[in-house]
Amino acid sequence: MDNAGSFDDLIPLLPKYFYICMDLPGHGKSDPLPPILPIHSADYLLAIKVVVDYFQRDKYIYMGHSYGGQMGMLFSRLYPHLIEKLILLDTLHFVTKPADAFKSVMITAIEESLELDRKTKTRSPPQYTYEEAVKKVMQARRNPISERAAKNLLKRSLKKVGEDKFELTIDQRLKFVLSPLHDNRYAIEVLKSAPLQCPVLIILGEDSKILRSFLLPVLEHLKRQKCVKIVKSSEKSTEAIVEESGRR
Repeated sequence: MDNAGSFDDLIPLLPKYFYICMDLPGHGKSDPLPPILPIHSADYLLAIKVVVDYFQRDKYIYMGHSYGGQMGMLFSRLYPHLIEKLILLDTLHFVTKPADAFKSVMITAIEESLELDRKTKTRSPPQYTYEEAVKKVMQARRNPISERAAKNLLKRSLKKVGEDKFELTIDQRLKFVLSPLHDNRYAIEVLKSAPLQCPVLIILGEDSKILRSFLLPVLEHLKRQKCVKIVKSSEKSTEAIVEESGRR
């Protein structure tokens, strides 16, 4: 549920490049995808390819956080000739699901999409003061973010609707985006058949949930790949990581 504002404080610390920050559809200032239908990661693959084709560069360095990083891992394997380097910030791979969860995941996405459509037709979007919107965004994640980070996101996701009132423009369907449904075994097999080919830097938070999640088999597979470097960050190591991302 982030947008290009996530990188406002990071980019000034990075090496001098031409940076393209993308709001995926339904994020930030980008238009949402057509209503009712559940959002699928394939929709975002198409959006990324449109942007890549528009700028007509021979190669790109792809840096992504959270879901944007997961999309980068997939895109770089589908179009390896376009991605020179890949940097993933506290993210790894699409969430894996056991085979017996297939039916429940699909039904939940369909029913929640229909329920959301019913609500949007009968209810007005909630309105907030700016201070209320900041608190809302700070607390909207499993791990709260700072006030500064929330304000960076709100630069691109607030719409003024009154003297002191605002609406959040984020597409509510982003709460249940459909990603490729596969378990760890299949995910690893696909990583072997369509492997990462560029240098990859994966930066995980010191207390990242990835380090103790069901993605551990995927993480262990990636650790064995010669092109992949995985770093656990801390406040003390931030400067070194920034330098490393510029070299790789």
